[in-house]
Amino acid sequence: MDTRPIVTPPRGAARAVRHGGRDGAPPVLRVWMRGDATVAGRQPVRRFAADIARVAEEETLDLAGWEFASTATGLEARTTVRWDDPRAGHVHAAVMLRQGGEDAGRTCEWAVAADCEHGWWYDVTSPCRMLGIHGADFRDPSGVLCLDEAELWSPEHDDEPDEIEEPLRIIADPARTVGLFVVSIGTESPKSASYGLFPGVVAMALITEEGRDALNRRLPRQPIPACGARYFPAPCDPSMTEQRLGTSHASRSATYQRLVDEALSARAATPPAGLAAATVALLPRPPGDDRTDGDLARLRERVRRLEDELARARERHTATRQALQRAECRREAAAKRADRLAAELDETRARLDDPALERQLHDALTDRDVYAQALEIAEEERDVAVRERGLLAIRLARAESVARPSVRPARSRATTDEVPADFGALLTAAATRFPLLLLDDLDPAGTTALDAYPKAQVWRRRTWDALATLDAYARARREAHAADRREPVPHLADVHAFIRAGRPGALISANIVALGESENVNADPRYRNARMFPVRPETHPTGRAFFAAHIKIDGPRPPAPRLHFYDDTCGPTGRVYIGHIGPHLPTSRTN
Repeated sequence: MDTRPIVTPPRGAARAVRHGGRDGAPPVLRVWMRGDATVAGRQPVRRFAADIARVAEEETLDLAGWEFASTATGLEARTTVRWDDPRAGHVHAAVMLRQGGEDAGRTCEWAVAADCEHGWWYDVTSPCRMLGIHGADFRDPSGVLCLDEAELWSPEHDDEPDEIEEPLRIIADPARTVGLFVVSIGTESPKSASYGLFPGVVAMALITEEGRDALNRRLPRQPIPACGARYFPAPCDPSMTEQRLGTSHASRSATYQRLVDEALSARAATPPAGLAAATVALLPRPPGDDRTDGDLARLRERVRRLEDELARARERHTATRQALQRAECRREAAAKRADRLAAELDETRARLDDPALERQLHDALTDRDVYAQALEIAEEERDVAVRERGLLAIRLARAESVARPSVRPARSRATTDEVPADFGALLTAAATRFPLLLLDDLDPAGTTALDAYPKAQVWRRRTWDALATLDAYARARREAHAADRREPVPHLADVHAFIRAGRPGALISANIVALGESENVNADPRYRNARMFPVRPETHPTGRAFFAAHIKIDGPRPPAPRLHFYDDTCGPTGRVYIGHIGPHLPTSRTN
């Protein structure tokens, strides 16, 4: 999954200081954030502390100095930092570092808590960014990178676990401490989405259209809208709800500003946990933060939630009553329709009892069986005639070659040899008999299963003739290439043209050859994947190709055997791949 900067937050010149929250709400005076950091080298806590001290010196921040202490889990460090922000006013932050994580020798757990004078808003620089705690080495407990820019998610295939599982895990991880915007890369205004970044509290991931389709297939109830976005709140902030942003909302900067401000308010109301709780304890209690005010605020919030639940319950009751009325109407309509159908059924049964209709049906079924038997006989006669024509064409070509000594005698491996007694022997003989056919990766299980059917002998003859025809076609293409013919040869355009022209070695009818599949098969990944078979790397870099061309060994009745092949006579190998000989591959009709 690629990760590179796409959108960065606008941090412009100083604006007027706001002293009140959105819609008259009190300003957010405290935020906290926590996560993990990967530090190169030994003593990661001391190295991390040194990096923060260096950033504080470069940014002229007032760092109080680090205090180090040994704990049961490893080395721990703490400090406080002060600075002035043009929007937030005076900022007082506390930082704690602790050795730990999956790789205790290189991983640090970090937490930051920060108070400000005027309030935290979407356009105030995040404490993480001020302290240098952002970049590819910093992340929250779920693995979301702590970036001052957007990530790019590009999981193109949901059948590649390494690409699709990581975004799914991050979205569903209960340990995630940051809200997450997942924005379609087709959003009209990426600059508007840039307001949805506040490192440590809100992160953003841009997702490609292919990745969005793959993700939506795995999250059908939480889809990412096309040219839109979806906001997944941090599980630790229960007051926030998931938001679906359509095209119009996703193109407005005010949407992202509002959600970031709400995330900051929710974070301020959420009690910190773990190392963040110890970090908050390093800061003085904010003015007016007494137990009575907290209880009153919680009661008001509870009343608001109960009122919302009551309103939703009333809406559900109304919707249920309306649905019940509609169901009753449908029941009455269904009862009337059932009565009408019952009357029609009685009438139809009365007509079916007519002896004349029974005789007509019996005669029709008898005619069908007779015609089916006649068709089988005709197909067998056609196969014999086509095969004899192909053998005569070989003899004629050889006779013409003898009559013209300057012309090299035509060669063909099509003979009147007996067909092997079973399909296993047929595959073994074909591998030797037809050198221009590639049967190396053919799965013999499906082929040998055809021996269990009554028509196996007929199918073996047709399969052998089909393989002989493909070998003769490949040989003719090779000889034409060796002769360096620059003008096009119509009968060598493809195997279908080769057979229709009655060239030497063409032992099957062109009517049973199909050079492609139906649109349903081509468009459905399930059916298309069933026709993907191995090829050599020089033919296709992936080692697999789509074998759409096939020969019908028999009609549509199950198992309806088919031979699938891939024409590489003009490719690097100059041969024909045989990918499948066996029962009909899956389609919308077979499944």
